Amino acid sequence: MSIAPVLDEAAIAAICARHVPVPGHRPLLRALKGALAVPQLRLALVDDWFGQGGLIDGEGRRITDDLDGWALEESGGDPIELFSRHNRSPYYVTRVVGRTLYAIVPTGPAPLDFVQIEIDMAAEAVERALFDGSELPESLDELIGPQAGPGCSGFPLGRPVYSLRRVSDFARRLGELTDEHKGDPRFRRFLNEWSESSAGQSMRLCDHWVLSVVPYTSPEGEHLLEARPLPTRNVKLPDLQCERHKPDYHPSRLVQEVDRAAGYPMAWYFIQVARHYATFRCMNAVLEDLLGNYAEIPLAAADLRLVEDWVDDPYNFY
Repeated sequence: MSIAPVLDEAAIAAICARHVPVPGHRPLLRALKGALAVPQLRLALVDDWFGQGGLIDGEGRRITDDLDGWALEESGGDPIELFSRHNRSPYYVTRVVGRTLYAIVPTGPAPLDFVQIEIDMAAEAVERALFDGSELPESLDELIGPQAGPGCSGFPLGRPVYSLRRVSDFARRLGELTDEHKGDPRFRRFLNEWSESSAGQSMRLCDHWVLSVVPYTSPEGEHLLEARPLPTRNVKLPDLQCERHKPDYHPSRLVQEVDRAAGYPMAWYFIQVARHYATFRCMNAVLEDLLGNYAEIPLAAADLRLVEDWVDDPYNFY
C-alpha cells in the first residue's frame, strides 16, 4: 500500500527560488528534506539538456525570445532574404543550457509507489553568431537550429537558477499512465515485466529508475501520455554488434557484466528496452547463448521468459 506524503508544490518552488545552484545540490536537498519532512528523499538522477533561447545584439540587448517566429517574420520563409537583411547585423543566437534534477521519495513496494520531484537548473548562454558573414544558409532550420549539444561552452548571460518543473505521485497516476487507450503500451509492458522479473521481486523500481512523462497529441488530435523510464546509473554498455565477430563470442556473459555494474539482476534487459543498445540479431544471440548454458549466472525462469517474449515481440523506447 502506498502512503505518499502530501508535498506542497508552492513550498518546493519557494525553496528552489531561495537557493543558488552549487555542485552536488546538497543545500537544496537538505532544505527540501527538512521543510517537507521527508528524510528519505534522495537525488536519483541529474539529466543534461539544452534548448533554443533567443537572439541578442552585440551589446547584449534582447532582439527576441522567439527566434523561430522572428526569423519567419523577417524572411517570409526565405533564408536568403533573412541573410540579405541581417548578415551585417551583430546578432547572436542564445540557447538554454540546463539540467533536470530527479529527486524521489519511496512510498511503498509497488513499482509506481514513489513521488518524483523534478527541478530544472537552467541558464541562458550565447551559442554563436547568427551569420558568419559569408556562408549562405540553405534553410531556416540550418540557420536558427541549435548547433551544439549539452555541455558545450558558451558565454553565460546569467547565473543558473533552480525552478520546480513538477511533482508527481506516480501511485496516483497509475491509472492514466497504464490506460489501455491513453497510456503508453510500451510503459505498460515495461511495468508488467519489471513486476514479474527477479529485479522486481527483490527491489523497488525507483531504486534504479526515474520516469520522464511527456504529454503529446496524436495525429488524430487525441491527448496521450508517453512515459519513458530513465536508468539512474550510468553503466558501460557492451557493443554486441562489434563483439559478435570474435571467435569466443558469448553475449550472455557480456550482458551480465551490465548487471554487475548496475547492481541488480536483469539490468541489461531493462536498459536495452529503455536505451535500445542491441539489435534484434544480437538479442536473439543472447537468448541462444542463455539457452546453451553459457551464462555465468543461470536466469530464473521468469527472466528467461522475458527475453523469449522480447525476441518473439520486440519493443523499445527509442
